[in-house]
Amino acid sequence: MQPRQDLINIFSTFLEFKEDCFGGWNSDAKLRQSMEKSLARSPSGKEQAEFWALYWHQVWQDCYSKTAREHLYAYLQETGYYAANKIRARLRFTEYSLSDYFQIAIARVDKVLRNFNSQHGSSFKGYAAVAFEKGIIDELRQVNQALGYSDFSLLRRTSERRLKQSLATYGVAAAKIDKYLLAWDCFKILHVPTQAKSNTKTAEPDRETWNAIAQLYNSERISQLNPSESEINAATIQQWLNECATAVRNYIAPQNRSLNAPLSGQETGELQDILPESPAESLLTPLIEQEEQQQRISEQEQINSILTAALAKLANDPKKQQLLDIARLYYGQELTQQEISLQLFGNKKKQYVVSRSLAKLKKALVKEFAEWVKTKLHISLNTVVLEQMGATIEEWLEKCLILKES
Repeated sequence: MQPRQDLINIFSTFLEFKEDCFGGWNSDAKLRQSMEKSLARSPSGKEQAEFWALYWHQVWQDCYSKTAREHLYAYLQETGYYAANKIRARLRFTEYSLSDYFQIAIARVDKVLRNFNSQHGSSFKGYAAVAFEKGIIDELRQVNQALGYSDFSLLRRTSERRLKQSLATYGVAAAKIDKYLLAWDCFKILHVPTQAKSNTKTAEPDRETWNAIAQLYNSERISQLNPSESEINAATIQQWLNECATAVRNYIAPQNRSLNAPLSGQETGELQDILPESPAESLLTPLIEQEEQQQRISEQEQINSILTAALAKLANDPKKQQLLDIARLYYGQELTQQEISLQLFGNKKKQYVVSRSLAKLKKALVKEFAEWVKTKLHISLNTVVLEQMGATIEEWLEKCLILKES
């Protein structure tokens, strides 16, 4: 790829793929004009891309400007490309093209805009790079789970929150979602596979189990739903849970449409053909890019080193072993707190023990991380900083423990 050098191009052009390779930069005339006017009004010396990225981010924060968002969307094109290329080389999923990875990454721009805080030490582009890479990995992991699990394994492993979101996205009426959730809860109580939890092929309940699930639902509906709700039979329960499984699968792994897909209703042409014309290509001068990347890598290495050492310290303490066991199940295998409680204690009512253990683990890691943030980044600790540190630790635990489990 040929990175952009000129500020106007950096904030007004979009990457084009040809045969799954870099094919040039497409220019947006409106953004180009906006950037030209902004540069003409700015004092001299404001010629760094990072300055303009922070400027447009501040404009977006102040008034949710659509133009500011589009400038940042253009700015992060190269970051999305590098993240896509890096993950493709590492994971080698043949089902995905480079442009697919890029689209998954760049779809995270709005999340980057919401979560980035310039006071926390990282550059805007550096923060986006980490978010893009994590976003691609999360997407692949979720799609892989959805494709590899049977419907009933998927239902057992999904969370109530995800099921609610899936059903709402699938178009199930709000009044009906509560009934589906109660049916799902009864299914999880009565259809417990005899194999290990990690088994991806949980079999369908037999007729006797379906009848038992329907009987439990009809009993629980009196206290958990409107008492006037009608009784249902095993066939209806089965139909509802099939819909739940389809909704979750579609939510986790929606079909993506590639930019190389043909235009609807036309014999020739691709979606990317309707993008604006491309400008002249700029020269390759990635000095700033390299400096930012080196800084980002250095910070990531330090954070990883600090948290790895903190985790090792806990591992050497026999009294803290249970915290790590719970963390591995929660972050590594993505079991719910109820499932962990049932697996470790044989009683899902001890979910509070799991919740407290996870809180203790994060508190211990935050304590180690906070000292580094305070002394190396010179950031005062407050509620906002601690919340962001907690999010960073959550991301690190997910990435670290998932990689160890895989």
